Amino acid sequence: MIKKILVPMDGSRQSAKALEWAIDIAGKYHASLLILRVVTVSMLDTAWSTAVSGGPVIRKKYLEEAELRDKRTMAAVRQYCAGQVKKAGDRGIKAAYCVKAGDPAESIQTCTKQEDIDIIVMNSNGKGWLRRAIMGSVTESVIRNSKVPVLVIRPESRK
Repeated sequence: MIKKILVPMDGSRQSAKALEWAIDIAGKYHASLLILRVVTVSMLDTAWSTAVSGGPVIRKKYLEEAELRDKRTMAAVRQYCAGQVKKAGDRGIKAAYCVKAGDPAESIQTCTKQEDIDIIVMNSNGKGWLRRAIMGSVTESVIRNSKVPVLVIRPESRK
């Protein structure tokens, strides 16, 4: 029985399609949704590595700017997620969101375990085999390592 559905979202049109599928499934099974947004690279990390050799004044300035960007980014991410929760709520589906920082595939797996998820509904980014082989694929990693079923919503063909 499906009681809780995880929907990892990256802000793309394709992940919005995955949410639509998840809302339909939740309606049929009277399940709830958990929308997950993973922030991958912290601006603080980038600023710190850039500023390490710049001396204390430059380092302080970079860190202040990076902290401000991080706060803005997280506020925008939370606002995006709240909008997705509202979209589900408007259709009568109970939903919540979670924002994590780190590796997307690992964060999805961790969230699945911690939140007792029954199924993951996520998008495929549609990368070609060569790009996927070089860069890896979050979706592939989740499929390979998931202990629960994964429904992958593929992108529309570009004809």
